Amino acid sequence: MAKQKKTDDLKLTEEEWKRVKLFVSLLAHADHAQQSFFSDHESTLQHALPALEALHRAWNNHLESEQYEPFKDGSNASTEKLVEYYERTADSDAYTLVMFLDPSQKDLYFKKYWGKELHA
Repeated sequence: MAKQKKTDDLKLTEEEWKRVKLFVSLLAHADHAQQSFFSDHESTLQHALPALEALHRAWNNHLESEQYEPFKDGSNASTEKLVEYYERTADSDAYTLVMFLDPSQKDLYFKKYWGKELHA
């Protein structure tokens, strides 16, 4: 009986399961971003900036929602780290260059998402 009680005490409540599902939804954005710029079959560096920007947008949108309040501190720390990595891409022209060299993208991404002051 005592062992069964210990096991029962480990079961998540319905509210805890809701929190787990919310957390998994946050992690799904990171997984999608990571998958978008890793491939064994082709070059994917051109997907790095869009993936980082999309992840940043998704996490920020979730942070505005009250239901994600329990994850706010962790999400803020994650977003800050993401911004740090994004800013590091400015140290190398490779990220923007491969986007221009990709025939399917050229400068479309920059025109759509970056301000005119960044177009040169």
